[in-house]
Amino acid sequence: MTRQRSRLIVRAAIVAAMASIVIDRGALAQGTAPPSIELPPYKGMLKDDYYPEDARGHALQGRALVEFNVDGRGVPKDVVMVNAEPAHEFDDSARRLVKNLRFEVPAGWEQSGATHRFRMGVRYQMIQCINLSHCESEARNPPADYEAADRTYVVSMQRRVVTFAAGQSVPPPAAATPAAAPPAAAPPAAAPPAAAPMRPRAAPVAPSEEPIYPPG
Repeated sequence: MTRQRSRLIVRAAIVAAMASIVIDRGALAQGTAPPSIELPPYKGMLKDDYYPEDARGHALQGRALVEFNVDGRGVPKDVVMVNAEPAHEFDDSARRLVKNLRFEVPAGWEQSGATHRFRMGVRYQMIQCINLSHCESEARNPPADYEAADRTYVVSMQRRVVTFAAGQSVPPPAAATPAAAPPAAAPPAAAPPAAAPMRPRAAPVAPSEEPIYPPG
């Protein structure tokens, strides 16, 4: 066996040993990697209206990001607000919404997922209803979902919008209820009729001594 051939054999053995080490490390890393834990599905439905009254009154849209655990009964625990936009507008509502959610946890959840922290985004958006009849199917310019959220819960509200065609006059507002009119003044008393002009009276005729008889 020549020296050159021996060197080739040694080099091949070294390469094979290094490849084996790399493969073993990869398998070890895969074996120790924690399994992926997904947020369980919802159990039941929320019935309350979680759109804040102030945001509703000012036609505001927004979003919030909430972090929490899910215990063995499917109840969120240790709910913490991560972010909200606009600030301090949707915090309380998003926190209350997440606390009222219930999840369908699988068997063995206490050992596998109860300590895992999940993040849920809550998006607040408005659906416009034009002229009190036609409601649009999607919100206009809704807030973007958080990329760090495991899931996004959408809260929608309807906003009534009245529009008028070009050149069409806006109908006048409904007339206000008129105030009670003061009682009408009594009509002025009729003036007494003017006295007839006094006619001069004939001077009384002194009776004659001869009686008067009828003609014939």
